[in-house]
Amino acid sequence: MNRFLGIWSKNNAEWMVSILAAMKVKTSAVGFYDAMGNSAVDYIVKQTELKTIICTKDYMEKMIVMKKEGLCECVRTLICMNGTTA
Repeated sequence: MNRFLGIWSKNNAEWMVSILAAMKVKTSAVGFYDAMGNSAVDYIVKQTELKTIICTKDYMEKMIVMKKEGLCECVRTLICMNGTTA
């Protein structure tokens, strides 16, 4: 069974800690980038059956909107690395 952890953030200290934590528990990190549209993110999530994404507040808000639109259905856990949403 493959294990994946999504990381959606610009490079920062938390990004590196997330990569190292994934390596520690033998999990592959899946990176998302600014230039990716919703359909590209959804495609990657479906292909990897990604359940958890660590992201910054702005990408968390984007992911919540995507979930409401029926995209990224298998994502169950979002972890915000820089604060919470209102």
